[in-house]
Amino acid sequence: MPEKCMEPLSQFEEDKQELLNKAISGIIQLTSNLDSLNRNLETVNTIGSQFKPPAYLWESFHEAITISETDTDKEAADINSNLSMDE
Repeated sequence: MPEKCMEPLSQFEEDKQELLNKAISGIIQLTSNLDSLNRNLETVNTIGSQFKPPAYLWESFHEAITISETDTDKEAADINSNLSMDE
C-alpha cells in the first residue's frame, strides 16, 4: 500500500519539475529577448541623437526664413499704405 502512495507523489513531482523547467526556460528566453530589445533601443537612440544638429540647423533656417517673410510682408503693407495715402 505505501507503494501506491509514493507513485502519485512521484508523478506529481515529475510534473512539477517539468513545469518548473518550462517556466525557467521561458524566463531565460524572455530575458534574452529583453536584452536584445534593450540593445536595439539603445541603437535607435544613438541614431536619433545624431539627427539633433541637422534638425537644429533646419529649425534655425526655418525660423530665419519665417521672420524674414514676416518682415517683408510688413514692409510691403507699409509701402502699400503709404502709397494709398499719397494718392
